[in-house]
Amino acid sequence: MFRKYVLPIACVLAIWLGVAGELFGQLFFADFSLGATLSGVGAVIAGSFGWRSQPSPKLLLLVGFSSLAALAGVAIETVTYYRELDIPGNDFAWGLRGPFIAALLLIGYDAFSRFRIVLAAKEAR
Repeated sequence: MFRKYVLPIACVLAIWLGVAGELFGQLFFADFSLGATLSGVGAVIAGSFGWRSQPSPKLLLLVGFSSLAALAGVAIETVTYYRELDIPGNDFAWGLRGPFIAALLLIGYDAFSRFRIVLAAKEAR
């Protein structure tokens, strides 16, 4: 059920929020951010390849580390915001960042757990 229903939704959500929220936001506001670029590109890569049913071990590692890079980008953005741009009453869009973080965690967990299973199967042969 997880790989059939939840993972594709997480992948679509990660791609959508990575493109619309992180990458397009930089174009719209004409403001380059290393954290937003890292989280947007990492989310697009992780979401694009995270849904595959029979991926290679290298692709699983790419997806797993891309999701970790995207999470690191969110952490960089959060630290930058609360250190430099904190405005009273502004919650840094946690209503969108929460599902984005959850989707990236699900994609990364699935990729690393499948990598471990594939690696164990190769060692058993």
